[in-house]
Amino acid sequence: MSEQIQVSTVTSALDTVPHDYDAGTVVEAIRTGGKKLRRQVELIRDTLRDELTKHGDKKRAKQATDGLKKQLPAVLWSGTFTKRANNALVQHSGLLCADLDSLNGELSAVREKLSESPYLWTLFKSPSGDGLKAVFRVPADQAKHAGSFRAIEQHVRQLTGVQIDQACRDVARLCFLSYDPGIYHNANAREIEPLPEPEKPRSINNGIVNLSERQRITAGLLGAVDWQS
Repeated sequence: MSEQIQVSTVTSALDTVPHDYDAGTVVEAIRTGGKKLRRQVELIRDTLRDELTKHGDKKRAKQATDGLKKQLPAVLWSGTFTKRANNALVQHSGLLCADLDSLNGELSAVREKLSESPYLWTLFKSPSGDGLKAVFRVPADQAKHAGSFRAIEQHVRQLTGVQIDQACRDVARLCFLSYDPGIYHNANAREIEPLPEPEKPRSINNGIVNLSERQRITAGLLGAVDWQS
């Protein structure tokens, strides 16, 4: 029997009261589309395609579907929450979702490369149909969440060459549910090792004395000085 992982969900982007569900149930909802979800997602994809066909403007097409997306149910993959806020986490789930947006013609190739990851827990097509949502196994520890994001960011870039959305570093990041009968799911995915925060570069003078600065200070104290090499 696979491990049960609890995550919070909301009925739409306007819903502020989360409810907890088994993450596997959320995966199955994306696979089947349920009674309503499939119709909602197909409307978003049809609208996006029609707008692009008529006007060829990606920005305009995105605006046309934003309101429809906000009506979709959504999940907070990284845990259970009392409300939708980073400081309202009750229990980390050991999951972290990475968004790969606007893949267009590269979607199938990127999807295939991601599916080779031993850390990938589930992978599905975004509601718009031109991106992917990749959920990885990470340590179930909020203190390690930022390090887990850095590890996934590097891992995805190495696998696919794609940069994930920086907003995914938020532990309370909201992910709209989608419809994808071919959703990938590996209940036995391994935890990725978090990466430490990069060290800030330190200035090094290699023992070189800043003579011009010393000369300025000396002149301020003693007046004009006849400097000789």
